[in-house]
Amino acid sequence: KFESLIMDGNKDEALRCLNIGKDALGLGDRNKALKFMLKAKKLDPSLEIDDLLSSLESDDGPKESPSVSGPVRPENGVRRRVPEAGSSSGVGGYGEDQVTIVSEIKRKKDYYEILGLEKSCSVEDVRKAYRKLSLKVHPDKNKAPGSEEAFKKVSKAFQCLSVEENRKQYDLVGSDEPVYERRAARRMQGGNGSSGMRTLIQLIPVILIILLNFLPSNEPVYSLSRSYGYDHVLTTQKGINFYVKSRNFENDYPLNSQERVQLEEKIEDDYLSIITHNCRLEMQRLQWGYYQPTTPNCDRLKQFEALAS
Repeated sequence: KFESLIMDGNKDEALRCLNIGKDALGLGDRNKALKFMLKAKKLDPSLEIDDLLSSLESDDGPKESPSVSGPVRPENGVRRRVPEAGSSSGVGGYGEDQVTIVSEIKRKKDYYEILGLEKSCSVEDVRKAYRKLSLKVHPDKNKAPGSEEAFKKVSKAFQCLSVEENRKQYDLVGSDEPVYERRAARRMQGGNGSSGMRTLIQLIPVILIILLNFLPSNEPVYSLSRSYGYDHVLTTQKGINFYVKSRNFENDYPLNSQERVQLEEKIEDDYLSIITHNCRLEMQRLQWGYYQPTTPNCDRLKQFEALAS
């Protein structure tokens, strides 16, 4: 599973590099085209671009792209590039339409709105929207201020909505952060709220706990993290820690009983699902250049798979 995550990430990055290379070739920048196509081939050797690479490597034609498109007119013995009539390029080398699209993306918060999609869209719709939009805001093509930030927002929206688990989580809670990271963030932010609304939101879990104590309910048998009431730690046969309410647990689930074995299998399945999801997010962030010195969930995934094999 871990190796397949890396391969999928490499293929996505290879397609991105290939598209950048094709765009550069269309603009006449052969050096850049060759650079990105070689990178794409390295990431995904199955890409059938050998003929194109050979052509670029053996081409002796001009390889530098003009900074401003337009004919060259001699003036007083000096060659100068004159912009074509009707060019949308501004003084800074970008057009008004490029500024507009960057501003629109930076203003939007919802991932679906960023990609211009409905919630009922398919994964293929997400991919098509990303390819189309990323070309318009990629810093290599769009020099408007803020294009890098806009491109990161588009990439993050794609990373979330193109993966089923991420998308389900986003639709439910409006966030694609790993479960462990969200808990840590809430602990760090706790006590910093200054508004009454934030205080009320922070009190909701406490209120719910109080109410639930007076209502009959089937409480979860275990929790993968220490929380209110779940303070007795146990370990599965494969070394996964889980927490239970100490009263009656050993009586209901005796060690080595069929009930205990089935419960531990469910615990390990839940644990594997969480770390796989979080590892995928870590790998995607690395692929897109986010600074991340460690990948703790991927390390946990490798350790778990080693125990399971």
